Amino acid sequence: MPAIEFKTYHTIRFGKVPDLSKIESNLEKVINEANSSRACNTLAEFAHAQNKVDGYKEKAAKYYMQSADLGCLIGTHWIGVFYQEGFGVTKNLDKSIELLNKAAKMGNAQSNFQLFLLYSREEEKKDVKLAYKNLSKAVQLGVTYFDQLNEFFKDNYDVLAPIFLE
Repeated sequence: MPAIEFKTYHTIRFGKVPDLSKIESNLEKVINEANSSRACNTLAEFAHAQNKVDGYKEKAAKYYMQSADLGCLIGTHWIGVFYQEGFGVTKNLDKSIELLNKAAKMGNAQSNFQLFLLYSREEEKKDVKLAYKNLSKAVQLGVTYFDQLNEFFKDNYDVLAPIFLE
């Protein structure tokens, strides 16, 4: 990790009154010099937290997209969520599914849960079987509780019972 990145994270954690503009400037330097997905994710989180500042949604999406382009699981997950919600980007469920599946394959069980939400709630993509598959995976990996899986199964028994018996 470049020295400026280490110093910046030290300031974030231990600075009594951190200078946010200096921190953001340093992280942007780190991104430009070292392609740090961690710095992208941190700037995305900062932007996301500044919900009263114009352009914060687009800025958060920009940095998560950059992180995803660098192959980062966190950035891939969050830009997938942003595409699902239309947060800082145009809503695009196909792109959301692509990115969330990629993050899930990389090991992010929260992405499985997000896919469950997408397939169970988005009318144009509603697919009870895929929703159940992703919720099952999320439960197996500890993201949510079995009660939620049981309730979803009961609510969709006619469709899911044959799959369960397989």
